[in-house]
Amino acid sequence: MQVGVGKYSDKSVALVVLKKSEYVKWLLENPGISGQLAKVKTEAGRLISIFDAKPIKKNCGGHNCQNQAVRFSAYHGGQVDLYAWCDTCDECQAGAGRSKLSIVKTYMEALEHIDLYFDSRKTDYQQIIRNIASAKGLSARCGEKQAEAFFV
Repeated sequence: MQVGVGKYSDKSVALVVLKKSEYVKWLLENPGISGQLAKVKTEAGRLISIFDAKPIKKNCGGHNCQNQAVRFSAYHGGQVDLYAWCDTCDECQAGAGRSKLSIVKTYMEALEHIDLYFDSRKTDYQQIIRNIASAKGLSARCGEKQAEAFFV
C-alpha cells in the first residue's frame, strides 16, 4: 500500500514504517487522522504487529550463551546501541545497572526509549528501528522491494 498523500505520498507504508518511524509515531499518536491517512495509520499498525512478531535472528549476548535472543537492552543516552538477550540471561551481567538500561521488545517500546532518553531526535528514532529490523533479518540495503519483502 502506498501512503498516497503528503510528504511520503510516493512511498510504501512498509518503507515508511522501517525508515521514517518519527512520522509513523506522529501518525499513530494523532487521534484526528481521517481519510487516506486513516487507512495509512491502520496499515502502519498492522505492519508494526508483524514487525513485533518477527523473531530476532541473533544469539543472546550473554557470556557463553548460544540461545536465540528475544529482547534488547538499550542504555539511557549516549549511542543508540542495542544488546540482544535471551529470556534466561541477565542484561546487567556486563556491568550496567538496571537504572541505566531499558528493555526493548517492540517497535513502540523502541520509540518510547528514544522519547525518554534521546530527546525524541528523528535520527535516533530511525536508528533504533533500523537496528531492530536488521536483527530481525532486514537486509543492509532497504528500498521499497526489501521493505515489502520484510513484512511478508
